[in-house]
Amino acid sequence: MKRSLLIVGLLTGLISSAQSPAEYIPHHLTPAYRETGTEPIYLDLNERMKDLNVQGLSIVTYVDGELHWAMLEGFQNTEKSIPLSRESLFQAASISKPLAGIAVLRLVQEGKLDLDVDVNEYLTSWTLPSSEYTEVEKVTLRRLLTHTAGVTVHGFPGYANGTEMASSIEVLNGEGNTPKIEVDTIPGSMWRYSGGGYVIIQTVIEDVTGMSFSAYMDGYILPELGMNNSTFSQPLKEVYESRASLAYHGNGMVYEGGWHNYPEVAPAGLWTTSEDLAKYINFVHEVHTGKRESEFLSKTLIDEMLTPMDEKSMWGLGPALEYQGDTLRMQHGGKNAGFSNVFLAYPQYGAAAVVMTNSDNGRILMREVMRSISAQYGWEAAEQELVERHSFSDEEKEMIAGSYEMENGQGYAIELIWEGEYIRITDGQPATDELILPVSENRFIDMADGDELEFTNGLEAGTFTWNGYYVFHRK
Repeated sequence: MKRSLLIVGLLTGLISSAQSPAEYIPHHLTPAYRETGTEPIYLDLNERMKDLNVQGLSIVTYVDGELHWAMLEGFQNTEKSIPLSRESLFQAASISKPLAGIAVLRLVQEGKLDLDVDVNEYLTSWTLPSSEYTEVEKVTLRRLLTHTAGVTVHGFPGYANGTEMASSIEVLNGEGNTPKIEVDTIPGSMWRYSGGGYVIIQTVIEDVTGMSFSAYMDGYILPELGMNNSTFSQPLKEVYESRASLAYHGNGMVYEGGWHNYPEVAPAGLWTTSEDLAKYINFVHEVHTGKRESEFLSKTLIDEMLTPMDEKSMWGLGPALEYQGDTLRMQHGGKNAGFSNVFLAYPQYGAAAVVMTNSDNGRILMREVMRSISAQYGWEAAEQELVERHSFSDEEKEMIAGSYEMENGQGYAIELIWEGEYIRITDGQPATDELILPVSENRFIDMADGDELEFTNGLEAGTFTWNGYYVFHRK
């Protein structure tokens, strides 16, 4: 029996294209979806950066644990015409979470934490309120790391650099710019992405170590991973400011203050480079495969990190996990104000790719780039999906159109408006409008960037999810 192209490629560094990565990847970007009956199109990276107002992009790929290809394009600071360099810092956004997971595991190895103990046993500066949901099942570090603890608050908008930001305790109590972080579902009963859960992890680490989360990560975790061009300092320390990329809106304008700061350091606070993120990925690969014996973190704990919580969540102790046949892939994305990033990796084989951008629209570009990387290396990891257009009756269209409000979204509302066979999603700001195509009786997609809307429990229920995370209800 022949091994799949994926496995052969991972083992041998096989390049699927006859061209080099530099020749192929920048010129073979593809949209997320293609309608059946239409011809495939390939997009050029530089043209897409112009179209999307993405000011800067950093890419690295690894094969067999070694850097195989890297690319820097654009600017760290357009106002001063400073080009990106290998030392330019991006906000990793939610890719901070897998690194927070490493910190938890380190403290587990030292015997200071247990993954399956009620976190209130470790918390001294704040207490997670008890409720009907926690009477039997408890909030544990394992559940927090895997987004199964029943904790609220998906993500955080941050605070403009130079302005006062809330403390992490204020964030927990809902005294910042997001709702309070609490348990509203029985822990262990379901998977739901929660940046709020990682603020609890941050507080546990601070209470157990007696140090700020930033100081602990910068002093005891990042150096062990070889991430010497990275920091969790929030706000950013002056010594790093000359290397920090500015953050850009989708229209190409700079965010107020240059970027946002995040007191929610564990879920969103890492400043890093694509090469430094690859060092974290390679550390996991080497310990997992036995290429490195680490006193810092054992193979047993790394293997536990790479074990899915359950078949439904497919989430490890920090990174998201997925199987391609028998081959494990770990991955994570990140979206802060003005920064969009993603990585995927195969821990068993040391194959990986990291894409970092300094733009809100980078979320579109990074997916297009990742599809080109996957095709180049024969990874079968990020592929364009063929879809068929679905038609609705006039009655069904009326049921879908209307106003919706986001759950736990502090009143954030959108409108769904039919335009021919497409739906326009609008929040009143033209720059954020999206046109989505119906591809089934309950699923709609943006053909360009891959965003998805899916109605749950039928159209009559008036509830849908956006990209699998955000929940909206009919007003």
